[in-house]
Amino acid sequence: MIFLTYSLIFSLLSSTGVVTKSSDFHKYYFTKMTMERNFAENSLEVQYRFFSDDLEMALGESDSFHLRLGDERELDNADELIFDYLFEHVIISGDGWSEAKANYIGKEVDNELTLIYIEYTGISKWSEVSIVNTIMLDLFEGQTNDISLIRGQELETKGTHSGKLTSNFNLSND
Repeated sequence: MIFLTYSLIFSLLSSTGVVTKSSDFHKYYFTKMTMERNFAENSLEVQYRFFSDDLEMALGESDSFHLRLGDERELDNADELIFDYLFEHVIISGDGWSEAKANYIGKEVDNELTLIYIEYTGISKWSEVSIVNTIMLDLFEGQTNDISLIRGQELETKGTHSGKLTSNFNLSND
């Protein structure tokens, strides 16, 4: 539900020229992680937004290795590489998360933006969690990673950067 809304917004921005090739567009480096609890499925839905070329660089883009995200020549194992990268650079921990499982749902590549969808299941207790997010911090000076929790009509946003790697959120029903 919320993922569709964000996808439509970024599609509009891309088609109107507001978003262009990231190396031409942004002078800063930024990712967005948006979380929403799905009460019906007892899961946490997470969406990541990246500039595609930044994500390719983070995954080891070089002259001899091209992911070609969103291209008909995209590597067959691109989804696996993305999931492994996220699993290495985003750690969610807290009471009730010892049995949680991250499931890769898929990705959308639209112009120069890539949206990644992950769902966490097997959460035995919804309480405060710590999120360590080190996405691209080793690649780009000034990289920031926004993390947002959608709670009904409310949006709580925090972030990580080279001086602060962890953000805490309360995921309980309260």
